[in-house]
Amino acid sequence: MRKSAKTQSEGAGRLLVATIEHEVRYNYSLAYAQDGRQTAKGAIEGAADLMRDAFRQGRCGLILENGLKWPVQVVAHSQGSDMAYFIIEDLPKSLRPAG
Repeated sequence: MRKSAKTQSEGAGRLLVATIEHEVRYNYSLAYAQDGRQTAKGAIEGAADLMRDAFRQGRCGLILENGLKWPVQVVAHSQGSDMAYFIIEDLPKSLRPAG
């Protein structure tokens, strides 16, 4: 399944882990699948213990600078690293960035 129309963005936001919001930096790229789904993948940067906890929890909320709250699945993290990586397999239309 091919994807097209990639867009990229980065910013400062908040990560919701175990009902607590934490300040983070993020970057992501969006793409459209041929079937119309919008997908995203990206990275989150924060305290190493927070990134570990986010990875262990799996599903978290990422609140972007513009206030949108994305349901992300944290899929990768290396022990001791301040980076974790996420995906969104089908970003709901109501949560898609304007533009």
